[in-house]
Amino acid sequence: VLIRHTRDNGPGLVAALSASAARECAEGFAAMCRPAQDAYEQASSLEDFRARLEVMKLPPEQLADAMANAMMVAELAGEAMVLDQMRADG
Repeated sequence: VLIRHTRDNGPGLVAALSASAARECAEGFAAMCRPAQDAYEQASSLEDFRARLEVMKLPPEQLADAMANAMMVAELAGEAMVLDQMRADG
């Protein structure tokens, strides 16, 4: 049943998971983006940029969650593409 549902609804499931992951990650990215961009623009070197980021105490757990969700969605998108191709090939 799960295989049939995934085969029939794969692209829709990927889209739903993508939207869900984006909502979950939005808060963490919002907290990081502007300060990190400011640090980048003000840094005189890569080492300076790294030092500026370390002082900021950005929420690494939220970034890790966002990356894990993005990787999961990418994997599911790949699987959906394979399922679509299998369906097209008969």
